[in-house]
Amino acid sequence: MRPGLALFVKTPGRSPVKSRLWPAIGRAAAEALYLDCAAAVGETASALERAQRLHAYWAVAEAEDEAPPVWCELPRLPQGEGGLGERMARVYDALRARGVEHGVR
Repeated sequence: MRPGLALFVKTPGRSPVKSRLWPAIGRAAAEALYLDCAAAVGETASALERAQRLHAYWAVAEAEDEAPPVWCELPRLPQGEGGLGERMARVYDALRARGVEHGVR
């Protein structure tokens, strides 16, 4: 069994991202920065997936049928509703149901 990694993401335009940066650099630039950072982390996770080091997933804020194509290079898990702890527990349970282990050796 390989460990699992869930990358929690929100979709700009559907959820505010990097809103504290908006006054300094503008909303569009802040959203572009967010997407660039998420893409860089996603590329690293994809490389680790291909090397069979872990199972990587996007944990998306939207429901599976609403998730936009920006989150397509990795399998998606819906975060669901509720506070951060509830959403993290839901994604953790989904990872466990897929047979991934926790912790990295």
